[in-house]
Amino acid sequence: VAVAALADPGGQNAAERASFSNYGWWVDAAAPGQNVVSTFLDDGYAAWSGTSFAAPYVCGRIAALMTDKDMAVQDAVRELFDPNRGEHLPDLGVLLY
Repeated sequence: VAVAALADPGGQNAAERASFSNYGWWVDAAAPGQNVVSTFLDDGYAAWSGTSFAAPYVCGRIAALMTDKDMAVQDAVRELFDPNRGEHLPDLGVLLY
């Protein structure tokens, strides 16, 4: 599964690729990857950016679909990445946010 990172839209609903993210025909999905709030030692929380935050988001969506519908992983991936469902952008795949 190839995942791209989406930029933080700053309160707007426009999907945009993060400047550091790869893209291309081979990308399956894009997920939040810029200014993602996550846990951090000592301070509790911090904002981070990277495709390393977008990829687990996609994995979580796959796992949730598998649990909710009692599906096998390949069926959940097929349904989640179906280009006829949801929003899809060239070179970013299915948008998940």
